[in-house]
Amino acid sequence: MMSSTKLYSLVSSQKGKKVITLKNLLLGFSVAANLALAYMLFQDDAQMAEIKSKLENLGEQAEGKAKQVKGALTGDTGDKLSGNLEEGKGKLKDTLSSAADELS
Repeated sequence: MMSSTKLYSLVSSQKGKKVITLKNLLLGFSVAANLALAYMLFQDDAQMAEIKSKLENLGEQAEGKAKQVKGALTGDTGDKLSGNLEEGKGKLKDTLSSAADELS
């Protein structure tokens, strides 16, 4: 006859295996769903072009802001103005892109 502690440890280890198996199954479903979603997103060329455009616009804005900060730290008004212009250019492109998306 099996002692109660041995029986408990056997049941616990089996429950642990079931929990691990269930976690692995859920993780597998999650990974598969994320991969399917990524695949669908990257198949849409128009959406990828929009994402690329937004990233480029954000890059221009960040570059402009960096020039503004550099100009403020060094006291160079040329860098400040150049930064303002570049940041404004990025914002304008982003606004125009958003407006074009809404119209189409």
